[in-house]
Amino acid sequence: HAFCFSLLVFLSLLLLVVFYLLYISIYLFFFFFFQAEDGIRDAQESRGLGDVYKRQAWRGIRAVARLPVRLNLQARSVHGGRISLSEEQVQAFNRDGFLRVPKFFTQPECANLLETIAIDPAISSQFMPMSDAEGRASKLTLWFHLGDDTYSAFARSQSLVAAAGRLIGDVEPYMFHSKVMLKEPRKGGAWEWHQDFGYWYNQGLELPDRCVSSILAVDEHTIANGCLQVLRSSHRLGRLDHGVYGGQAGVDPERLEAARARYDLVHCELDQGDMLFTHSNLLHASAPNTSQNWRRSLIIAYNGCDSNPIDPSNSIIPCFSQIQVLPDEQLEQFGAKPHSTTRADFLSLDANKDSFAQDPQS
Repeated sequence: HAFCFSLLVFLSLLLLVVFYLLYISIYLFFFFFFQAEDGIRDAQESRGLGDVYKRQAWRGIRAVARLPVRLNLQARSVHGGRISLSEEQVQAFNRDGFLRVPKFFTQPECANLLETIAIDPAISSQFMPMSDAEGRASKLTLWFHLGDDTYSAFARSQSLVAAAGRLIGDVEPYMFHSKVMLKEPRKGGAWEWHQDFGYWYNQGLELPDRCVSSILAVDEHTIANGCLQVLRSSHRLGRLDHGVYGGQAGVDPERLEAARARYDLVHCELDQGDMLFTHSNLLHASAPNTSQNWRRSLIIAYNGCDSNPIDPSNSIIPCFSQIQVLPDEQLEQFGAKPHSTTRADFLSLDANKDSFAQDPQS
């Protein structure tokens, strides 16, 4: 009897192991198959109504296949690097909606970035002039995917990827766009008060706590050259209604007035190499550059691996793609390398306007 009981227990455990391995195999098949199917579908034009029905059928299956990712069972944590955020810094970010980390990148690394901006034809040919309400303009060049260039090397750097993961809830991050922002001396325009999620919600994202912007000061950012202004803790308001003012999305003026009465105004002055992290619902703006100095920034936006756009076929925001992390010590050695001449994912001004659907109230 004891032998039979032991055999029964052994067979039961073996059966459980077999079922578990079968589940993992099925999950991996669906996960990689549908990621590949997404990539193929995105590269093809729609073939008409039949293709629409096919996408609707696949969408339900994909939701089931991706469930373990949404539960964060597949998430990869990035640790280490030259700079690691402390628990106090993470708490400060959650409390205030922003976090300044001094000397995140070194002067030689920033020098490489300045040289890249200076020699990169795309920065002067692919920019969008973002006009403010008074007609001044800042220049914005935005793209969606990592490449073999200096900007992407910064976005892949170990300390930055690890910090982004900490600030979005210890979830594996991916870069969903990067941009170079130029405010020319005495010409650079203001940015209206807005929330980044005012754009991103309309572009298909659902989870504001999974999104973070990392703003690298390539030059000194001062009050005179139009540094970022934020309303401390205003991310707690949630997403507010936005409209278009000048050529930019801005928050509803009545809501803004109430927020300014409630929350402290902070001017985020930065030294070269400092990093400013901002929550996607933080209200922020910047004044025009009235100084004789440039104000240049590299802004890298990260999203969580469990927060793909709700309808990837109708969103300019890409789905999760794992970052090949670059060790911090290799960043300076990467040097100055501009965008590839074959890069084709720059955001145009028309596409930017089309991607932002105005609310009926605006």
